[in-house]
Amino acid sequence: MADEWHSPIPSQQNQNKIAAENFAESFVTDLTSQGAFTQKVKGKSLLLDTLSSKAAPKSRKLKTLSRKKRKELKLDEITNTQYSTFEPLHELWKGYMAELLQDNTDLPTKLLKCDYHGAIITVIESKVPTNIHTAGIVVKDTENMFYIVTKENLLKSNYCLI
Repeated sequence: MADEWHSPIPSQQNQNKIAAENFAESFVTDLTSQGAFTQKVKGKSLLLDTLSSKAAPKSRKLKTLSRKKRKELKLDEITNTQYSTFEPLHELWKGYMAELLQDNTDLPTKLLKCDYHGAIITVIESKVPTNIHTAGIVVKDTENMFYIVTKENLLKSNYCLI
């Protein structure tokens, strides 16, 4: 008796089937021929909902290179030390700084956190006396070092304290 209340009316089942077929046919108009539609779609169940998260492929985490491997591959080495190569980088840096310093709010913090790649700097104080008054374009900066290319096309590294 309970099954009678929950089972659909036979004519309603046929109407649902016809409606589903019409729905599928209306959205598959870009197929080249009717034969392709009947071969690939008609009579087959179509999944209209998204797949569950379990079916999605898992993304693999990329591993970072070790310091030893980076050194072997020479990824951190600067091979081109021509001053003229880095002059366009300096022009880009000037535009970056002009944009960064448009509003003068919190200027010291901005200067500490900004990117100095392309800046022309001069060494004022150094533990190495030969580095004093050396000027050039910053081509690499690390936590405590600026690597600059001088107008004489020399790569110099300078320890800095901020």
